[in-house]
Amino acid sequence: MNLFRFFKKKKAGPIQHCIQDYMIDTIAVKNQGKKDWIELSEQMNMETIQLLLKTLRTHKIPFEVFDEMIYSWDDDHDRGAYITYSQDQNDKENSWSMTLGNQGWSGGIYTITEQNIALQLWHLVQEKSIDSITIKNVAFFGHYDKEDLDRNQYMNTLLYSTHANLNSIRPDYLIFGIFKSGDYLGSYTIYKVTDTQLWADTREVWHSERFKPEGYVFKGEELPLEKWNKAKELINTVPQELLTDDWNRFYSTGNKNEDKLVLAFGNPEFQKTITIDTYGIATEKLPIAVGNYRRAVEKLVKEL
Repeated sequence: MNLFRFFKKKKAGPIQHCIQDYMIDTIAVKNQGKKDWIELSEQMNMETIQLLLKTLRTHKIPFEVFDEMIYSWDDDHDRGAYITYSQDQNDKENSWSMTLGNQGWSGGIYTITEQNIALQLWHLVQEKSIDSITIKNVAFFGHYDKEDLDRNQYMNTLLYSTHANLNSIRPDYLIFGIFKSGDYLGSYTIYKVTDTQLWADTREVWHSERFKPEGYVFKGEELPLEKWNKAKELINTVPQELLTDDWNRFYSTGNKNEDKLVLAFGNPEFQKTITIDTYGIATEKLPIAVGNYRRAVEKLVKEL
């Protein structure tokens, strides 16, 4: 049995020809003038939307969706972002190029995983924020440069944290450390902890590698079990605000003087890099959970 059922006209357009062999009750292709769109129903499940995205990707069919949750301001007339997904300039498997904009602004060519797009569309439909995606005459801002690794991770994490309705987060790894720009060579270490191990990167390269196109790559030596026992609780207590709020990332230059909390964490659904500079935000002005977490990291770094 076919999986998609599209409501066809007597003369199906080229987009319908590409996907008319797929059938399901919850999706329909519509056409009016110069506009084609795919209607989406609240009865659709994640498997349905993932198969739809795979079909569009296979036939290189771009689409546009309005996401009122990604960017919003107090002005009700300028809320959200018009997001276009395309295979233009995409070189990653199971991914899409994404540009976005609204009244007076636009930017970026981000690489977004299909899994995060499926989550985004499903959530927007369930919240009755959208009932269709546009698949004809969509605007893709291909003149922009492609974003770097850190910015791509940020945008994927923004989509995930916005649409996953998380009550808590549980990363597979946590990278942490304290960097001060006035330190002498060898005065800072970056650590990585998982459920089973703790490593230390003593190369003193984080501050320079963060600006390279490939970003900072952790390379460390395993530390004894007793030190892991001191650090393991950090991975279980990452404040949700660190995932959902907008913090400076590894590529941010920050102030001339730096006293930075360095954090990176993730799992297959999200990856995020963060720096919080004491010169920019005093610990006492951080959200309570984030301030307490910073103090815990600082205390642990001194003990390690």
